Amino acid sequence: MHSTALACMRKIAAFPLSRIVIAFVPIAAAAVFAGPGVEAFVRARLAAGATAAAFAAAAATMLLADLWYRLFVRWIEKRSAVEIGLRAAGGELCAGAVLGASLFAVTVGFLALAGCYRVAGAGGWIAPAAALPAAAASGYVEELAMRGALFRIAEEWLGSWPALAASAALFGLAHLGNPHATWSSTLAIMLEAGVLLAAAFMLTRRLWFAVGIHFAWNFVQGAVFGLPVSGHAVRGLLQGELSGPAALCGGEFGAEASPIAVAVCLAAALSLLRRAHRKGHVVPALPRRRGLPGRQDPSPPPEPDSQDFSPHRGEKRGTNEA
Repeated sequence: MHSTALACMRKIAAFPLSRIVIAFVPIAAAAVFAGPGVEAFVRARLAAGATAAAFAAAAATMLLADLWYRLFVRWIEKRSAVEIGLRAAGGELCAGAVLGASLFAVTVGFLALAGCYRVAGAGGWIAPAAALPAAAASGYVEELAMRGALFRIAEEWLGSWPALAASAALFGLAHLGNPHATWSSTLAIMLEAGVLLAAAFMLTRRLWFAVGIHFAWNFVQGAVFGLPVSGHAVRGLLQGELSGPAALCGGEFGAEASPIAVAVCLAAALSLLRRAHRKGHVVPALPRRRGLPGRQDPSPPPEPDSQDFSPHRGEKRGTNEA
């Protein structure tokens, strides 16, 4: 009886929807509860300043989320977490950071040309340091949860396109409770971030490229240009202001709610998706993998490249690393 119950539990845990829940919920709990708890403890017990407490909270959140994800992959999926392996982390993080920063700089440029953005003053050199922990934690923890757990497992189950649609929709809805959020800002987050970050994972089959994009987009948005990050006010190197119609400029939620940001990010996402398709990194939809007449045979999602990948050139580089 015991062995039968254990076998049944293993089957339930192996089901894709169960795996998504098992992986996702503890990571989300680390972000919602552990981070703020550590920050409050550091400020109250250790009499640390706000910036030091924010760094401690971000580090704790990232460590807990990373530990759980690795344990989940090892215990439940019976494999190593190659998607967060360290071999390619540096190059792909840097490439993602360059792309994320560039995309937001282009967005701000178009907003300025449209009369939406202006610099009202300087915010000082200390402000970017205060914004760093939140950008780092959101970049890594949200990618573990949304692309590492939700998108990856849903893609194995349903195929790339349904998984992309579902994960983008849920990523947008997760921001609906943010300050000044509206249904239009939620849709914008779905299209610009949800699609772009899933495309980044599809291209490299690792999380680091997406983490770099996510981190740099948030950091440059708040810490450099002084604009709200997903509705949250942030002090930056510049004191930026948005003015004009909210439907064009983004309103109080920030530039992310602007159709300009959506257009810039979707253009980049389509480029990444085209390259992912050329590399054979698109997983067929479920009916195609069931061997229906005229359809493909079942096939697993592609593994990360065995060689280093340069997202800038779309080519692989040889490496001597094991």
